[in-house]
Amino acid sequence: MRSALIAILMLVLGAAPADAQHFDLEMSQDSVKLGEIVELQARIHIGSQQTLASRVPVVAEGMPDGGRVVGVDSLEHQADRKLLIGKVRMAFLRTGRVRIPPLRVIVKATPDDRGFMLESEPLYVDVVPTLPAGSPALKDIRDQVPAQVVDPAMVAAVMAVLAVLAWLVRRQLARRPVHLAVAPVAVGAATPADVARAALSRIEQEGWADRGEMARHYEAIADVLRNYLQAIDPKVHAAQTSTELLRVLATRRSNGTWHGTARLFGDADLVKFAGVSPDVRTARAYTDGARRIIDEWTAPSREPD
Repeated sequence: MRSALIAILMLVLGAAPADAQHFDLEMSQDSVKLGEIVELQARIHIGSQQTLASRVPVVAEGMPDGGRVVGVDSLEHQADRKLLIGKVRMAFLRTGRVRIPPLRVIVKATPDDRGFMLESEPLYVDVVPTLPAGSPALKDIRDQVPAQVVDPAMVAAVMAVLAVLAWLVRRQLARRPVHLAVAPVAVGAATPADVARAALSRIEQEGWADRGEMARHYEAIADVLRNYLQAIDPKVHAAQTSTELLRVLATRRSNGTWHGTARLFGDADLVKFAGVSPDVRTARAYTDGARRIIDEWTAPSREPD
């Protein structure tokens, strides 16, 4: 009996990791030359019944100064359907030890499920200069520009002319009758939601999506959402990364509103960092989705699910 219980326990423990969700990010080298492509391998383990909202992972935080996402491959299912593998390529234009931010995907249990975020751990890479050791240091271009010599007499002449012009302007204004304008009385101060909706309308009027400027369109809408959420919650700051911002909002609203917000920021990250280019219809639907999320955040607060 005891042996049977031990056998069952071992089977349970052995099966547990197979369905555990985790995001591994692997790098083949610890250091690269300045501007050299860094190739990362994304390995995502999910449950047998789970899927990804998108097979293109996105950068969960902003790239470091001088860092660029060069390309992102779609994740491909392996034979057991529980493992997905894909490549991500980055380049860095600053030397030193550089932090590679986490990547993120959204895992869904069913097609209609809102899903949850799964992120990798950050990595570090040493970016070394391309010049060989002992080479002379690079000179700043400003060192090559000759110093500008200012003529004191010319400065005095210019100041005198400006003083005469200022005196003539004041004299002309003094002869004009003064008209007091009565400022209109404001009916009511605009709410943060009103400001955000007006900003979305201005973005539509710009017509960036119609001209194919999808990155500009999506980034502008994401900025409107960030500024709106900052206005309604003192713990939110527009400069926060999407992950930091969503953690602050997690205890404030129901899962439906929170996941809708996460999806909007995730779509913006796909366009900005992964180079995804939606069509015009999808871009317009993204704007409508932002309006709905603003309406949901404006609605009376509900307890989190």
